[in-house]
Formats: sequence, C-alpha cells, structure tokens
Amino acid sequence: MTIKLKKIELNGFRGSLHTVSISFPNNGDGSIILYGEGGSGKTTFTEGVEWFYKDKIDSLEREFCGKECYFNLRLDNAQNATVNIEFNQIVFNSTKTLYRTSHNTYSNRNSEFKTYLEASSRENFILRHHDLKDFVDEKTKAKKLEYFAKLIGFEKVTETRTILVQAFNALKASSEINVISGQLKEAKKFLVDKLRTEIVTEEAVLAYVREQLKLHKPELQVLKLDEIPDIAKKLYALADTSAIGKRKHILELLNDQFNNSEKECGSILGDITVWMKDYKTYLKDIESIQKESLLNLYTIGKRIITSRDWLEKEKCPLCGSVIDDKALIEHLSAEIVKIESSLEKKKELEKNFKVLSSKVSSVISKLKSDIENFTTNKDNEKLIEDNKTSVVSLLTKVMECYQDIAKQLSDDFKNLRDVSYEFGVVLALTDDLKTKYKEFISLLQQEINSLVVKPEIQRYIDTAKLLENFYAQFERSMKLSLEVEKINEQADSLQAIQEAFEEKEKEVFQKIISVLSKDIDTYYGILNPGEGVDKITLFPTEDKGAGRGLEISYKFHGTEQYPAKKYLSESHRNSLGISIFLASAKHFNKINKFLILDDIYTSLDVNHRERLVSLFTHSSLSDKQFLITTHDLIWFKTMQRTLQSNSNWKFMEIRKWRIDTGIEIVEAPESIRKRILDFLNKGEIFPACKSIRSYFEETLKRIAKKLEIRVPYREDARWEPSEFYSGIRERISSSSLSKEAKVTSADPALFIANLATHENDVNITSGTIKSLVKLIDDFEKAFHCDKCQKNIWHAKRSNSGFQCQCGKLQC
Repeated sequence: MTIKLKKIELNGFRGSLHTVSISFPNNGDGSIILYGEGGSGKTTFTEGVEWFYKDKIDSLEREFCGKECYFNLRLDNAQNATVNIEFNQIVFNSTKTLYRTSHNTYSNRNSEFKTYLEASSRENFILRHHDLKDFVDEKTKAKKLEYFAKLIGFEKVTETRTILVQAFNALKASSEINVISGQLKEAKKFLVDKLRTEIVTEEAVLAYVREQLKLHKPELQVLKLDEIPDIAKKLYALADTSAIGKRKHILELLNDQFNNSEKECGSILGDITVWMKDYKTYLKDIESIQKESLLNLYTIGKRIITSRDWLEKEKCPLCGSVIDDKALIEHLSAEIVKIESSLEKKKELEKNFKVLSSKVSSVISKLKSDIENFTTNKDNEKLIEDNKTSVVSLLTKVMECYQDIAKQLSDDFKNLRDVSYEFGVVLALTDDLKTKYKEFISLLQQEINSLVVKPEIQRYIDTAKLLENFYAQFERSMKLSLEVEKINEQADSLQAIQEAFEEKEKEVFQKIISVLSKDIDTYYGILNPGEGVDKITLFPTEDKGAGRGLEISYKFHGTEQYPAKKYLSESHRNSLGISIFLASAKHFNKINKFLILDDIYTSLDVNHRERLVSLFTHSSLSDKQFLITTHDLIWFKTMQRTLQSNSNWKFMEIRKWRIDTGIEIVEAPESIRKRILDFLNKGEIFPACKSIRSYFEETLKRIAKKLEIRVPYREDARWEPSEFYSGIRERISSSSLSKEAKVTSADPALFIANLATHENDVNITSGTIKSLVKLIDDFEKAFHCDKCQKNIWHAKRSNSGFQCQCGKLQC
C-alpha cells in the first residue's frame, strides 16, 4: 500500500480562518513547493497534517499550548475547526473535526482507515527546522536508539530489553533478598561465634559436635550431620530419668521464645516512630511535594530561557508578559534544587519503609507463633494452660493492630497523606502485652529455678540443647544460603538472557543501520561534495543494559571521529540531519510516501540550498512526494527555475497573513519572467515594472556565479546589479561574446533600476516592458552555444577561462 496526499484543506484551524486548500499535481502523485514570507501561515499546513495523525502538535505542546491554541483566533466560538485530507486512495479520505468541548472525530469510520492511522503512528514524515538539531545534537545516544527502534518496528524489542534490565535490578534490590540476607547473617553469626572461624563447613560443624560429646558423653559417636538430632534425643533421654529434665528443657525453650518476642514488640514501635518522624518532616514541605510533577516543566523552562534560540529575553515565552529573565532563571534554579531535594527524601523514605515493613511482618509472624504455642500446647504444660485465655486474647488484638498499622502506613505513604492511624490503642495494648510477657517469663523462670536436677543430668540437657540449636542454626543457614543462591542464580540468568538478547538485537540492528548509513553518506555527499567529510555511519555503542545507545561516526579528513558536534559546523550538522531523515523515510516509511519539510533551510548556506534540488530529485527518492515550505525567495526561485519544466512539481505562494482573512494561497508563476507576463496580461503595468529589476538581477547573479566573477567584499552579501554587470562585461570584453551579448558601456541595469523607481511614469507601456524582457532574454541566450547546445561555462580551461563543449564560445 502506497499513500500520497492529493489535497489538504483547512478551515478554522490555526492560521486558516476560512477554507483554504492546496492540491497536489498529477492527481496526487506530484509535489508542492510553497513560498511565503515569515508569519504568512505556511506552517499551518504542517501542523494540520501533524494534528490529523497525532492528535497534537509537538511544537505547541513543548510550549505548553493546549487545544484552545489550535482554533483560529477570529473563529466564532460556535464553530468547529476541521482538517480534511484527500489521498491518492479514496478509501482513506477523511475530515477530522476539532471540537471545543468534546473529543475530536474522524468522518471516516471504516476499519481500514483505523488500521492505516495506527500503522502511520510508527512512521516519521514531518521535518521542521528545529528537528534537524534534535537528532544530531540534542538526543542522547539512548534516545537516538529509541528513535530508530520505533522507526524500524523495534519498540517491542527495546521494551523487552528494558523489562529484562528492570527485572534484574528489581531482583538484586528486592526487600525479600534483604530480609533473607539479614536472617542468614544472624544465623552465621551464631555459628561463627561457636566455631571461632569465618568459614562454616559441614566438617567444622561435625568437629564441634564431636568435641562437645567428648567432654560430656564420649561413648556417643556422630558420623553425619543428620545424626545430630538423634544424638540430642539420646542426651535428653539420659536426662529424662524423672521427667524433670524434659520439662525444664521445654520451659527454657518457651522462655527463650517469649524473651525474643518481648524484645521485638518493644522495639518495633520505636522503629515506626522514627520513620513517621522523618515522614512528617518530609510532609511539612508540602509546596515542594506538590511541585514534584513540575520538575520537567521547570527544567524545560530554564533551558528555553537560557537558550540562544530565545531572543526576546525580556518577555515570557509562555504568556508574553514582561519579565526579569535573570531573576526568573534564579527562581527556576532554586525551585529545581528544592524539588530534587524533596524527591531524594522521598526515595530515602521509600527505602526505609521497605525495611520497616519487613520488621513489622517479622513481629506479626512471631505473634502468630506465640498464639500457636498457647492454642496447641502439645506438651500439656500447665503454665500455658493457666494463662492461655488472657494471653491469646491479648496476642490476637496486638497482631491485628500491627496488621492494620502496616496497611494504613502503606496507604498513607502511597497517597502522601499525613498518618491518620490512632496509635493510642496499640501503645496501650503493646504495653499490656509486654507486661504480660514479663509476668509469664517471670513465672517460667521461677518454675525453671524450682526444677532441681543433678549436675550430670543438667550437662546432658545443656549439651542436648546446644547441639539441637547448633544443628538448627546450621540447617537454617544452609537453607537461607540456598535461597540467596537461588535468587542470585535467577539474577545471573536474567543478566545472561539480557546480554544474549542485546547481542542478537545489536546484530540485527547493525545490519539495518549499515544499509541506512550508506544512504545517509550518499545524501550527505550530495549536499557537501569534496569537503573532507565522508563515511557517515550509525553504530550501536558498546554499553550494556540501560546504557545502550546509538551514535554517529564519520571520517573527518581521513580520521574517524564522533560525535557530530566535535568537528562539524552547524550547517553541516543540519545537512546530516536532513540526510538521516530522508534515509530513514526511504527505508522505514512503508506506507506513507509523502514528506513534509517545513522551512528547513534557514541554517543552510546558499550552496547547500542549491544542492538540495539535486537531493530531492535523486533517483533513490523518486517514489517520494514532497510538500516543501520556505520563506527564502531566492531558494524558491532556484527550485522554480530548475524544476519548472517538470510537471510533477507545483509552485504555490501564500500571501501575507492577515488576522481578518487568514491564509490566502495562489499558484506561483513558473518564473519571474512568467510573473511579469501575467501582470501584463492583467493590465497591471507597474507591478510588472517592479519585477523587471528582480528578473534582471537574478539573471546577472546566475551568470556571474557560473563565470566566477569577482565582486567587491560586502559583509551583508548584498551586491548591486551594476556590480555583477560590470564584472561580466570585464570577463567577456576581449571575446566575440561581447558583441553577441550586446554589452556596452551603457549599463542596462541602471536603466532598469531607474525604471523600477518611476512606476508612475505614463510613458511606461506594456511594449516597453516586453522589450526589456527580450533584452534580458537575449543577454542570457548569448552565453548558450547554438552549435553544441552547451553554455559557455560548460568547461574550464587551464588558463582559468571558460568555453562551451565545442569551443565555439570562449571567454
């Protein structure tokens, strides 16, 4: 499917007050060059097409101009604005309506059109002047990669790589691995303290167990780790001669557990209080918090105001009111610092909140375990039964409170609200629970102390308890180590997948951009022949993960260099931007074959502008349709003169925009010569007279340039026609051409200039002007050989003279 534009029609949109349209030649197969002075409304057509496809105008969005700016200022409030586009394929014709109070709509509702719009969103067919710098100079290497990834349909590939990177980072920084690592550190500390070595191995554990058995029961032997629990049972059995030892062991386990629970319940409220204090301090700077979303706005605003592109420093770029730019820059800088500081505090709070949440979860887990001990009482311990009802009730209430706290804190922090939870109840309940824990621990301790066992029996119990705990901690450390290892393996696997994915992505991407680079180099060479810059190449950088990107390299007088700013002038970088855009359009615009170039020539010198004609007519771009706008009359004339014989190009002019009429367009004459004759046919003598000077001046400039005529240096490059004429006359004075060109000491340029300033002279007739047109025509024809049909500047001789192909004409 190949789509080209047939007609663009605007009504009430931006500069168009009334219906205004441009129709492309050859039934939508040809191109248009649209000339108009600055502020005449040329860009309105570009904006209309952009809004039709994107539902927004990027250049206005960047200046924070909303939907209301899309309507013409003089459009009645009851009227809607429309953009109508007709295509070479009628099935896609549609009018898009801009409503003031409701959503925009397309008149074309068929599914084919919807599919076409979605496909078009991946193509880039509009180039503005500011876009030239954007890709070459402004975009980071990552943004360059993102730009081309979208053009070639690599968005999903790029998204996948980003997801892999994010998954890897999230896994390495997850709260889960932090909690597990903390628990592992705790378990290893117990083992290291006992073993007196940093390296905890199975052999070291067995050696320690054997040493303990040798001291207390040497006849017991242990060969494998999993025999340790059985050894502990045998020691308990030796101590269990009267069940006293067994009960004492059970009570000591309970004592340890409740001591631990009491400490954690006591500390968690302190941790919550510390975090809440930091959170409340953060919330006090509510102004900075509310402005966090404005960071990008302030940053862009500061960049615009400090930019060289913004000339009216005394006026606000948004509203046009008078400002003190220095004071505004200082204010924006201060606001940016405050907002960035606020965001840093928020990141720190988020990090600490994850740790706090983990601690709260640990306390809740311990409370559940304590409740289970009281409710099951598998050892039928009398102390538990006696305190069961009151303790379980209190434990349940406290646990439910902490569950509510966790949810409330999470909700408040997520929505940046002040903490609304009433801590009075949980403080009282926690104090009651701590008191209850202490009472119960005291009862346990009294009962333990009352249980008197023989010293050797106590040694069996102590040894059994030590071995049991030692084995449990070792098993725990092994299990936690495996979990940490598993998470690290997952991270390593993700990293390996990411790296393999990136290598494949790079391989495929390299093939694509190497083809693209050839065209970029070709197009750049057309614009900048023989200037020492070639071998333009796009290449993926070697960075991994999120740092991946795309850069531009080139040979600068034989030496490879990058980036573009290093050695290329602004004009050359703009040439590079045009080349990249056209090469991208050639390869990646599979559906839309039209390109809109909106006033892109302002930063290109005259030579580059002339070479653009050769670029736009290059055979590799023969299937492309152009809409080119310009405010440069000389370049417009150059295009007109070069392409006027090609029926595929149409030249139009846009009259000076007026607020009461909006945009008005007329089809441009094929040349200034035709413009003069058009004026004469309409009986408009004096406008024709004024154009005579332009016609003669343009002819002189063209001939003078070809013959390399020297003219006086002028800083503003504004030469008088007489200077060109004198130089040409001097160049050909000794040749036969002088007679053919009717060059005399009487400068016709002076006569024509004089004529143009006396437009009210009643003696000036249509015949006078036609005679002058013939004079200029004959002057130009004199430089063209009727024998070989080549101009005199066709070949340059060794003595710096010129001649036609056959040598008949020389100078």
